[in-house]
Amino acid sequence: LSLGWSRAVESLVWFSSAFLKMPMKLKMLPISASCLPCQALCIENGIELEAVSVDLMKGEHMSPEFLAQNPMHCIPVLDDDGFAIWEGRTISRYIANKHKLESFYPTDPQKRGVCDVALDFHLSTLYPNIGTNVLYPAVGFGTAPSEEKLKECSDVSYACIDCLLFVPPRDPSTAPDLRTLLQKWTKDIWPAFQKLLKMNGGDLLGGDKPNLADLHMVLMYYTVAKCPDSYVAKTPGVKEYCIKLKASLPKWDEYMAAADGFYGKIE
Repeated sequence: LSLGWSRAVESLVWFSSAFLKMPMKLKMLPISASCLPCQALCIENGIELEAVSVDLMKGEHMSPEFLAQNPMHCIPVLDDDGFAIWEGRTISRYIANKHKLESFYPTDPQKRGVCDVALDFHLSTLYPNIGTNVLYPAVGFGTAPSEEKLKECSDVSYACIDCLLFVPPRDPSTAPDLRTLLQKWTKDIWPAFQKLLKMNGGDLLGGDKPNLADLHMVLMYYTVAKCPDSYVAKTPGVKEYCIKLKASLPKWDEYMAAADGFYGKIE
């Protein structure tokens, strides 16, 4: 009898671990270009994920429970059965590694190398240029540059006064001017992006199919959608890439509906 009970308990433990394990939770905002790639990765691959909305305006990211998981109080945060990590690109890599998503995060060293370069490039260079200084201020997370700065940069081609805005710095004199942003984009950032596209021989950073880095380029998509007259949107090739990116993700509407409504769509 004791042996039978022992086996029954073992079977129950196995069943619980195999079938009753809670799905991963992603603490996020449904319009955040940092959070959406992680959600997109799961939905596109049929991975169960519970999206937990965090209300930043109510300070939910500063609660003791949230800070216990992420002392940096930023989103997204992934909670995988008590194991919590933050930083969107790291979360994407974790999910891809755990579920062996070869097409999105190749094991081939060179293909993975291109993906990793693009992810780090997105974090260090692309995001600050077009996220901090173009998209987010255009939706209210910043203020326009001074009239003096606008006059100084009135000759900048592609300039969109409504979109080339700045997150207010503590010291206004440290804000970059329009010419600096444009030169950085045209001479460094966009040529580097084109180089990365060529390395896998396709229309996307992953080649013919999207990789993790492509997913994080939803930032570029919504910059073009929200700011069609910005230097980003008017750069030849940018809009075409964004259209191909969306077309490569068949379940786009399942997770991008809120962002599409907030930022707009590329027509």
